Amino acid sequence: MRIWNFIREVHSNKLNLNDSEVPEELKEFFRKHDFSSQVSSFDVNTASESENRLYIRATKIFRGSWNDQVYALGGKKTLRNFSKNDPLRCLEDSEEKLVSGTVATIASDEDHFQSIIDSVFSSFQNELYASALKLAEQNGKTIDDLTDEEIALVIDSFSDELLASMMGKLLLTQSVPEILGVLKTDRAHEDYNPSVLENHDQIDFIRHWDHSRSKVGQMFCFDDMVQVDLKNDDGKVKTPVYVEDEDEEKLYQEFRALLTEEEKLIADMRWNKQMTQKEIAEALGYKSHSAVTKKLKKMREKFDAMRK
Repeated sequence: MRIWNFIREVHSNKLNLNDSEVPEELKEFFRKHDFSSQVSSFDVNTASESENRLYIRATKIFRGSWNDQVYALGGKKTLRNFSKNDPLRCLEDSEEKLVSGTVATIASDEDHFQSIIDSVFSSFQNELYASALKLAEQNGKTIDDLTDEEIALVIDSFSDELLASMMGKLLLTQSVPEILGVLKTDRAHEDYNPSVLENHDQIDFIRHWDHSRSKVGQMFCFDDMVQVDLKNDDGKVKTPVYVEDEDEEKLYQEFRALLTEEEKLIADMRWNKQMTQKEIAEALGYKSHSAVTKKLKKMREKFDAMRK
C-alpha cells in the first residue's frame, strides 16, 4: 500500500514530527511512488451502512487536517469558495477519497486492520512511550499507574499529532507551497465555486480582473459595500458595478438620497467605516445580522433601479 509505504519512509528517515521541511530523498520517494492519481476500490453504493459512516467520518478528519496544514502554509482555511477545477481542490478531493476509502476498506477486514494497528504501534513505540511517560510525570505517577482512560488520551493525542505531521509532510512533498505561490498570481474564473452566495474570494478576483484595484485608483463598487445577493435570477454571479474615482462621490450621494434614514446609517457604516454585517447589527441593536442582510438586499434593488 503506497500510503503506508510513504508513512514508513517518513519514519525511516527519522524525521521529527515537528520538522517543517522534508529532505529531497523523501520527495524523490514520493515521485517514484505517487499515489495521488490512484482510485480507491471503496464504493459507497455497495458498502454497508456502518462502512459508509466510517467513510464519512474519515473524509471529515482528512479534510480538517488538510485544511489546517494548507492554512499553516499560507493558504485558505477552507476550500469551500473554490470549485473542483481549482488545482488544490482537485488534489484534496482525489486524496480524500483515496485515503477515506482505504480506511473504510481496511476497517472492514479485522485481521488487516489489526495488522496495521500493530505496525503503527511498533513503528512509533518510542514516541508513544515518551508521551505516556510525560503524562505520568505530570500527574506524579509511573507509567504502570496510568489508567486506561489516560492511556487512551495518550494514544489519541499522539494520533492527532501524527496525522498533522504526516499531512504536513505530504503537502510539502507534493510541492503545495509552490502551488500556493502560483495561485496567488495566476487564478482563473473557473477556479471559484458558483454555488457560494457570498464568495468573497471570487468577488476579490473579479475586482482584480476588472482592474478595480489598479494604479488608476480606488473605484466605488456597490457590491463591495453590501456583499450580498451577488447572483442574477439564473444563478450566475452578478458583475459588480464599478465607477471611476472622479464620479464616485457623486454616485454615492445620488444613491444615498434614495435611502431611508436607517438605510443611510447602514450605507455609511458599510462603505465609509468598512463595518461587517455583524458589526452593523450590533451597532443598531439588531438580534442578528440577517436583518442587515435583508435591508442591504433592498438597498441593492434601489441601486440597480437608479443605474437603469
